[in-house]
Amino acid sequence: MSKGRPKNDLQQQDQVYPAALQYLARREYAPEELRQRLLRRGADPDAAEEAIARLKENNWLSEERFAASRVRQRRDLSGRGRAAVRAELRALGVDEAVSSAALDEEYDEAREAALAEALADRALSGLEAIDDPELRLKKIRSLQRRLLSRGFSQKHVIAATEKYVSALGSGDE
Repeated sequence: MSKGRPKNDLQQQDQVYPAALQYLARREYAPEELRQRLLRRGADPDAAEEAIARLKENNWLSEERFAASRVRQRRDLSGRGRAAVRAELRALGVDEAVSSAALDEEYDEAREAALAEALADRALSGLEAIDDPELRLKKIRSLQRRLLSRGFSQKHVIAATEKYVSALGSGDE
């Protein structure tokens, strides 16, 4: 049995706006994300649209604020690169111009490179204890794939792991 509220508890129109406000009291939402949440709880589509329009009008719901918040969260708490965050914002229905503005504000080249390097340093901190150069290289390559899958550019991944690859010596690459 699932916990929490029943799925269809927003069947009366006057319940939709207060429910949306409760969601927004906990965290920022993208308009489309909030709409889907309300609909899953049984809200009438017109009532959900009306609530979202009213929330935007009263500045309770802001796509710009949501995008900036999500970018900071994914960068600082999840260690995600720019490309991964852009894809997530796109999937949540955030306008491309809004996404670009938030990403440009929060991710600059130096900041993204420093984040990739910090993640690499943390992941490869015990690498020198491994005697087998092939196993070391395997761990470095594994980290490179992981960083790429987290949305870091190839340029930042190579820069972040360069000192570890160089330490192996030119014959082991």
